[in-house]
Amino acid sequence: MGLVDRLNILSQVWRGRLFRPILFVLTQAKITADRLTNFRLILGIVAVYFYFFTDRQNLAVGLWLTAIILDVLDGSLARYQNKASDRGKFLDVFVDNILFCFLLFFILDFSGSIFLVFYNLFILPIVYLLAIIKKQEFLPSDWLIKPYPKVTYVKAVVLVAFLFCWYCPADLKWLNYALVASNILATGLSVYFWAYIQWRWKKMGVRK
Repeated sequence: MGLVDRLNILSQVWRGRLFRPILFVLTQAKITADRLTNFRLILGIVAVYFYFFTDRQNLAVGLWLTAIILDVLDGSLARYQNKASDRGKFLDVFVDNILFCFLLFFILDFSGSIFLVFYNLFILPIVYLLAIIKKQEFLPSDWLIKPYPKVTYVKAVVLVAFLFCWYCPADLKWLNYALVASNILATGLSVYFWAYIQWRWKKMGVRK
């Protein structure tokens, strides 16, 4: 088990303890993890509306941040209710990526970095797919795939720069630098995962 996996397990344990009262209340209210995840998506859509069609951009960013923060609860809620599944993980990862796409369009509105934004939209699904294959290819799943939602540091680079530029009087070029760094990191990871997968196939005799 790698360092990232050990840290993720430790994080799950502490989140379960820290949010136990909240998880109890949500369970009593008949709120499931999937419903919470879908609520996050609705918050993201509402945030996009307020950002682009009203003059309440601060409210839009606040709603989007709320949707991001609630991400720490849905997985913990699924485990608390003994309903954790690969289907639920896929829904969680899917909504996370939709919310990240919304962030990229906020950035596009800021800086006009069309190429950087759309390359990021292109390369991130690839690195996620290759990460899933590398980590989970031979593991059983209760669905079509066994998601691997831990390649978050690629998006964190952009997220931190966005918040820095939004709340501080900073040069918006930091968003461009963050997108470049994220794209380089994702591209490098994609090449590494692809090479590793093919090496493993050859070693196992899967690929002739």
